[in-house]
Amino acid sequence: MASPLHRAGLVAAAFALALTATACGGPSSRSGDGAGPVTLNIVDVAGNLQLTEQIIKNFQKAYPQELKAYTASKTDVTQMPGKLEAQFKAGRTDIDMVLTGIDGYAATVSKNLLDPVGAIPGQQNYLAGARAAQNLAGTYAVTINYNPNGPLLEFAADVTDPPTSWESLLTWARANPKRFQYALPAKSGPGRALLMALAHHFGENELPPAKWTKTWNYLKLLKPHVTLASSTGETMKNLANGSSKVVVSSTGWDLNPRALGTVPPDVKVVAPGTAVTAGKADCGTFTWIADAHYVLMPKGLSQRKQDVIRKLIAFMLTPEQQAITADQGYLYTGWAIEGVDLSKAPPSSREVFDKFDRPDYYRPLIEQCPVVPSFEAGTIQEMFAEFDRQVGK
Repeated sequence: MASPLHRAGLVAAAFALALTATACGGPSSRSGDGAGPVTLNIVDVAGNLQLTEQIIKNFQKAYPQELKAYTASKTDVTQMPGKLEAQFKAGRTDIDMVLTGIDGYAATVSKNLLDPVGAIPGQQNYLAGARAAQNLAGTYAVTINYNPNGPLLEFAADVTDPPTSWESLLTWARANPKRFQYALPAKSGPGRALLMALAHHFGENELPPAKWTKTWNYLKLLKPHVTLASSTGETMKNLANGSSKVVVSSTGWDLNPRALGTVPPDVKVVAPGTAVTAGKADCGTFTWIADAHYVLMPKGLSQRKQDVIRKLIAFMLTPEQQAITADQGYLYTGWAIEGVDLSKAPPSSREVFDKFDRPDYYRPLIEQCPVVPSFEAGTIQEMFAEFDRQVGK
């Protein structure tokens, strides 16, 4: 009997063949590029290339008749919608494909800057969490990576009295002014998850952000004792140099910076309000806010480029390629489909997880505590605006 990995690979391959014959673009697609291989200009606003650039190279090698070359660049997620809007108005296609988190998707879909990607072979194999992330995005994005995320509190090894709950964090921050840090939510996955987790903690997650009375009051009480960072990377550097002692983090931001040597290997983490004993998790009010990375297709692409992008996404969603996304734990664990585990990841990835993972802590929390998808795109935009209004940049 064929293994699940082999069966999934055959299914993805069959769907890819069908896609070759039937792919079609949105109504705004332009003619051009002919039938030959194309060059794709890819912009990453989520650090996703760390997980998927090798997959793109593999696709180019396997299908040179589809992808002649590609360029890869990174930009700030807050700048990306403006760039797409400018190219669309000018009738150009400087950006062909966007790799983003839910924040970038929310900012672009609200401005009508995307063409629908549609159903892609491989999506039928989504993990439950990845399927929820896809349902959130609808037809204008495709989920290619997934993780339970956070938020977590990460602290230096010399912190002898670390905060272990949201309530004790406020007490700790008052006693240790400017030693706690989180990044601006609109520019940070952990910062974004912090807002959503607090809304869940205070029972306000069903309300529009403007009515999150307890959540905003809590953050206002924290504000005098906090130094806001411009990015999650900045918080990690400050944790390493000692100017910050406690930062908001996530599973990937815990594992990957330790693997890269950005922070000391002995930093510690806690999921606020939880306890893990002998494989059993006491979850309290803690809720994992899942994260995902998506592929977006800007408006105005030629039919040929749309077809190639859809084929590339289908290739990304095959088990063999998904295993590569384990990387060095950046999105912990990274893959979005069933039939993938660390045994199928590259040896370098397995070595990182063997050395830096916290399986006795993370597994019970992920398996036994609630995991929910991010808020919808419109709510996220409202949340960012309300944060700026009530808490301030």
